[in-house]
Amino acid sequence: MLFLLRWYLQSRFPKYRRAYRLVFDPEGFHHYPKELKTQVEGQSREEILRSLESTLATYRNKSGTPRLQETYETLAAVIIQLPVILEIVVEMINKSSLSFSEKKNLIAIVAYLVCPIDIIPEGAMGGVGFADDAICASIAINSVLSDGNHEEAKKLWNSHAPILEKIRLLNQLSEENLPNLYSEVRDAYMKVFA
Repeated sequence: MLFLLRWYLQSRFPKYRRAYRLVFDPEGFHHYPKELKTQVEGQSREEILRSLESTLATYRNKSGTPRLQETYETLAAVIIQLPVILEIVVEMINKSSLSFSEKKNLIAIVAYLVCPIDIIPEGAMGGVGFADDAICASIAINSVLSDGNHEEAKKLWNSHAPILEKIRLLNQLSEENLPNLYSEVRDAYMKVFA
């Protein structure tokens, strides 16, 4: 099954070869989480929060919302945990009994993380540049785990239950409070991988 998935994705989306290498080649995978970790770990949670508030001001809900601060805090928490999320997602792709399309959706997270072209580029923005990546992860993971039938995949999250709760909450909060960014990320995700 993994061979067919790899062949399909490489032929349909050749520009994401690095993502497939990260997912399917254990030797190639281990470098990227370390790179991601150094980018994210270089900043404190408070620094990321301040950056999110200023950088995402143009994306926030103009009608005002009491949960905007909670959105930024949840987003910062997910950004800091992206290296762990990436490792769990790769494990889900390789070890769980998810369907072909669900695995394809999870590979979208890896591809979105490694793609140098982003809605908010990490190169220029640092840790806050991972805001769109975190939202993409929340969209894909929520779509895969929304089915109650994935006990094996959910077991992978057991020791990381607080992270999973933040991911689930981020999907709802970002849709409510950062609707423009959420829809841009969702549209980019759907165009390529749906």
